[in-house]
Amino acid sequence: MCGGVFRTYGKWNEFQNLVTIRVTSERAGTMETDVDYFTRRAAEERRAAMKAAHPTAREAHLEMAERYAEFAGAIEAHQVRMGIGFATESIS
Repeated sequence: MCGGVFRTYGKWNEFQNLVTIRVTSERAGTMETDVDYFTRRAAEERRAAMKAAHPTAREAHLEMAERYAEFAGAIEAHQVRMGIGFATESIS
């Protein structure tokens, strides 16, 4: 999945710059993680695609949703490789 991100943007440095983006959450006045931000944006783009009246707009929203999801996945994979970030455990 993360291979597409690097093909799209080419250089690792460009991706590193991208993952430093931080967005302030207006709800609690706290910072969103990069993964949370890109996951939220992917969901917003999927909702926009469902509401889009024109097929071209729908396709564009779905493409953006896919890219945001790829960014989130690439960041998570990088964090796992580096042993950083928050691990999520499934409860059985």
